[in-house]
Amino acid sequence: MSTRSGAPRVDIHFTGEQVSIADIVRLSQLAEQVGLGGVWHAEAFRDSLIPLAAVACATSRIRIGTDVAQWTRTLPNLELAAADLQELSGGRFTLGLGTTARAWNEDWHGISYERPLRRMREYIQGIRLLWTAGALQPVSFEGEVFQVRNYLRFNGPLADPPPIHIGCSLPGMARLAGEIADGVNFNAVNSPEFLRETLLPAVAEGAAKAGRTLDELELGVLVITAVDDDADRARQLARHQIAFYAAVTTYFEPLMARHGFLAEYHAVREAFFAGDIPGAVARVTDAMVAAIALAGTPADVRAQLRRYDGLVDFVMIYSPSFALPPAAILANHEAMIRAFAA
Repeated sequence: MSTRSGAPRVDIHFTGEQVSIADIVRLSQLAEQVGLGGVWHAEAFRDSLIPLAAVACATSRIRIGTDVAQWTRTLPNLELAAADLQELSGGRFTLGLGTTARAWNEDWHGISYERPLRRMREYIQGIRLLWTAGALQPVSFEGEVFQVRNYLRFNGPLADPPPIHIGCSLPGMARLAGEIADGVNFNAVNSPEFLRETLLPAVAEGAAKAGRTLDELELGVLVITAVDDDADRARQLARHQIAFYAAVTTYFEPLMARHGFLAEYHAVREAFFAGDIPGAVARVTDAMVAAIALAGTPADVRAQLRRYDGLVDFVMIYSPSFALPPAAILANHEAMIRAFAA
């Protein structure tokens, strides 16, 4: 299916949960100094774009990207913000887009979650079209979901548009990414086996529909990562984030079924929704951690990363933060960066 070989690039991913923007900038500078490949920022605890603007100004080589920006901004709002980050970073920016949860769309933003694949297709088509507009050359986009009429780009067409990646967890969005995106950012509810057997074939199917191959897309995956000289402590950190995903997402279930963890998955959810957070964390087993996360000593996690050889182009290492104290979160970010120093 793919001719990828060798080890993936290692990037760092931030959520901004209990980590200041100042620390995100400092850690990004450290990541650049030790040879990591990129800095990605999510959108939940913080905006996805503003911290990256600070990182862009404080670094010179490392790649930056959203993982992911939500599709809740209007097309003109996002095309301008993405273009500005591309300029500010000197062409180092990648726009990663995602749907977010149904409730966030409907309850927070007043946006319908109906037909998400159609919505994502048009959102990307619309942004790319708006980047071609000029001050005297308006463009209009007439989709089933989005309409933009007579849009003027006062600075003229964007000369160097950033690549667009789609964040995905399930095969439907993976197929769409293969068809229309420049790359794919697979979500953290994953494993190398689930990627190989379920998601990569879906991306390849979408790519074939567009007359291209899997090798023409850039592929990355978000991986929960916990590093400590005491491997048991590292696994305990990883349990926190796995418990969070098991509780708040339903799209974790296919992965749990693939690895035979459905009973454990439902036990975690039962404890979580009963208000027993420590109990939910405790119900995440060592086998679940081993399948889903990179967790252990620095040598352990470097060895575990080899499971992704030949599957993806980059791995975004992602610190646990759910129900953890700020000092532990910050220390793990630093330990992750140093563990994967070039």
